[in-house]
Amino acid sequence: MAPEGLVAYHVLDVPSRENYGADIGLLPEELPKVAHRKTMAVHPDYRGNGLQRKMNPAQIELMRSASFRHACCTVSPKNSYSIPNHIDYGAKG
Repeated sequence: MAPEGLVAYHVLDVPSRENYGADIGLLPEELPKVAHRKTMAVHPDYRGNGLQRKMNPAQIELMRSASFRHACCTVSPKNSYSIPNHIDYGAKG
């Protein structure tokens, strides 16, 4: 049975003022090349199917095609599912 409605989404933000790149010590000329990986959410009925992992490559490709070189995000230390997903895609810190 095909799902009806939204089952997962992700948000990619282009920072204007608060830029996580400054927080990690990027040089000022690199800050315009930073994208913020914001919310990724999966409907509770569809969790456990690897949807977040499947969305990661699409989001990274979208960033690259828009000429972003750096991706920054924050993940709650209590979110034991999202932390490995971000680390698998090169997250540091």
